[in-house]
Amino acid sequence: MLGAIISYMAIILLGYTAVGVSGYFAFPTSVSSNVLNSFPADDIAIQVARAAIGGVCMGSYPLNHHPARKAWEDLLDASLDVRVVPAWLSSLLTVLFVASTVSTAVLVTDLGSVLHMIGGTAAAFMVFLLPGLLLMNAAIIKHTTTAAGDAAAHAASVT
Repeated sequence: MLGAIISYMAIILLGYTAVGVSGYFAFPTSVSSNVLNSFPADDIAIQVARAAIGGVCMGSYPLNHHPARKAWEDLLDASLDVRVVPAWLSSLLTVLFVASTVSTAVLVTDLGSVLHMIGGTAAAFMVFLLPGLLLMNAAIIKHTTTAAGDAAAHAASVT
C-alpha cells in the first residue's frame, strides 16, 4: 500500500508541475489563478490536460477523504470516548464530507480567491502533501502493528 501511495503522489506532482510550468512559460506576465483558463478552450492538448487534472482530482478525493474522516473519528474518540465507530456514524461522516466539499466546489468558482485567503504554500501542502503523508503514516502504523501481532502469534504458537 505504501508503494502505491508514493507512486500516486509522484504522478500527481509530475502532472501538476507539467501543467503549471507550461502555463507560466506560455503566459509569463498574464497567467490567471487557474493556469488552464489562460489557454484557449478549443486546443486539444489543453482539453487533454484538463481531463488529466480532472482524473487526478477524482483519484485524490478518496486520498483526502480517508484522513479527514479518520481525524473526525479520533476527535469523537478523544471527546466522547467512542473507541469503535459504528458503521452508521462512519457513513454519516462520509456523507457530510462529500456534501460539504461538493457545496464548496459549487459555491467557490475561483480557486485563486481561496489561495489568496489561505496562502499558496499552505494550500499546496494541505491539498497535495498532507493527505498522502497521513495515509503513509497510517499504512506504516498498520504494517508495524500487523508485524508485531504476527510475531506475537508466532511466539505463542512456538511455546
